Amino acid sequence: MAATTVYKEPAPRVDTENPLESMMSRFNIAAEILGLDDTTYEVLKAPDKQVIVHMPVSMDDGKVRVFEGYRVVHNTILGPSKGGIRYDMHVHLDEVKALAAWMTWKCAVVDIPYGGAKGGIICDPTTMSVGEIERLTRAYTVAMKDVFGPDRDIPAPIWAPAPRDGLDYGRIFQDRGLDCLGCRDGQAPGNGRLAGPHRGYRPRRNGIDAGRAQQAGHEA
Repeated sequence: MAATTVYKEPAPRVDTENPLESMMSRFNIAAEILGLDDTTYEVLKAPDKQVIVHMPVSMDDGKVRVFEGYRVVHNTILGPSKGGIRYDMHVHLDEVKALAAWMTWKCAVVDIPYGGAKGGIICDPTTMSVGEIERLTRAYTVAMKDVFGPDRDIPAPIWAPAPRDGLDYGRIFQDRGLDCLGCRDGQAPGNGRLAGPHRGYRPRRNGIDAGRAQQAGHEA
């Protein structure tokens, strides 16, 4: 009989600069300055939801790799949550939780009706083909089908937000009878996006850079 494998949640990072601890230290200072009551503080210091998924993806060499992905919804008091998806080998749950909280603060500060969320997939997109990245994106979206939605959680890419990437999300949502335009931030021109720059989010320091995105066939 095969041995039973028990999944363990990723342990908190213990390196010198934990993004979750950094976010909480700033939140504590802000809460003190604002005179935040205890109830509101307790509600805002922890995410509403955190989802961990494992996605088998067929690679170009015929092998199947299993990738770990995260989606954290920090808060939806002001409206549906929104936030990007980070593709990087250094993604970890503490980082995703911190970035989801920062999105909550950003939306609240500029008074727009959205909450904060963030996603991440542990992978090295600089070594993956366009087809592998698209299959991984599709697998992640399907795995999060009960999380994403125009009135629940709206994903947006954080690296190389090219129109073709957005349309891939749209096709998946449309196949499942969802609002393919309302379910995803960063649409292509003519697909519901307002006129403006194409760059969207700037690539992160540890993620794929603009040059590599262009080499992979993405518009950066």
